[in-house]
Amino acid sequence: MKPDDGLRILFVEDLFSDFELACRALEKEGLLFTARCVDSRDDFLAALSDFSPDVVVSDYSMPLFDGMEVLRLSLEHDPQLPFILCTCSTNEETAVAFIKAGATDYVIKEHLSRLPFSVKEAIQLRNVRREREAAREEQLKLERRIQQRQKLESLGILAGGIAHDFNNILMVILGSAQLALTELAPLSPARSRILDIEKAARNAAGLCRQMLAYSGKASFSREPLNASELIRGMVHLLKGSISKKATLNLTLEDKPPSLSADSTQIRQVIIPTTQHIKYLPPLRVSSCGENNKPDG
Repeated sequence: MKPDDGLRILFVEDLFSDFELACRALEKEGLLFTARCVDSRDDFLAALSDFSPDVVVSDYSMPLFDGMEVLRLSLEHDPQLPFILCTCSTNEETAVAFIKAGATDYVIKEHLSRLPFSVKEAIQLRNVRREREAAREEQLKLERRIQQRQKLESLGILAGGIAHDFNNILMVILGSAQLALTELAPLSPARSRILDIEKAARNAAGLCRQMLAYSGKASFSREPLNASELIRGMVHLLKGSISKKATLNLTLEDKPPSLSADSTQIRQVIIPTTQHIKYLPPLRVSSCGENNKPDG
């Protein structure tokens, strides 16, 4: 029989004749299985690994091994591995002790006809336990996702509150900058600096608006944009975000296709992209046109 044909039953038995009788009882009930018999600790441990039994059926008292030790090793290997005590030398107290220690069931050898039913019930019980454990794990995953969502919602509320307060401060800065521009002479040296302040405040206000939109307290502002003008206004930011060994060359169309989007979102798409630009050393090209290794 191949190992994948039905159940894999590992017998721990020192009498081969008893092992054969147990197998006949299982076959009589039409149970499809593969069986292996061992009678020592080392053989049992090896069988747990290479045979991977679905159920362990063990005698109680053997010359080289003890049934309680078999049970202990079985549970250490797999706490859900069914264990059935099958012996003739036992009493009610011993059977109860095995059940309390983790055995699934016990069968008296004089009543081997009950063994197939005991094996089936043990497998069904194992499957139920596995299904419950899988359901419990799914429940825990769901609870963790809910907790994570609640944390994100809390962070969104916090970020929205901060963004709202910060946006109010920026409005004061923008208003003051605009008033200062009206009072300055057209050729005043301070005018360009005030314009820089106004531009930075507007960009910061755009970030606040996006934070408010993500927190559900505002909506994204879609407006007609000129992509080339938007990127030209970001040159100083782009140069600061790329590697110092890289050179930024822009080829922009004077009349790009029309674009309707939130300018702050477009900026946040472009800037992280440029952070992946790396320095590529020049290649030396031989007269045959073959590429050599780069310098450095």
